[in-house]
Amino acid sequence: DFIKSLDIINEYHEYAYFDNLGHKSIIDLILETNDKMYIIDYKLSNVDNPHYIEQLSKYKEYLKTVTNKEIEIYLYSLLKKEFKKLN
Repeated sequence: DFIKSLDIINEYHEYAYFDNLGHKSIIDLILETNDKMYIIDYKLSNVDNPHYIEQLSKYKEYLKTVTNKEIEIYLYSLLKKEFKKLN
């Protein structure tokens, strides 16, 4: 898979943050390379729910406030063992 091809310099598991309204969110996994950040959100099976796009877009918007790196977002189906890129 694509993760094995990345030159990862940092991994953040279950990364918690508070949005500007004080709501707590937890990002399943953030992978950092020299030039990009990858948000990975685990789902049991269905990665086609439109709600997930909204959820991960919020994660991406938050991450933009703490890094200048390019950000890519992915869903990962645990049962199907496949990634779906959302941006």
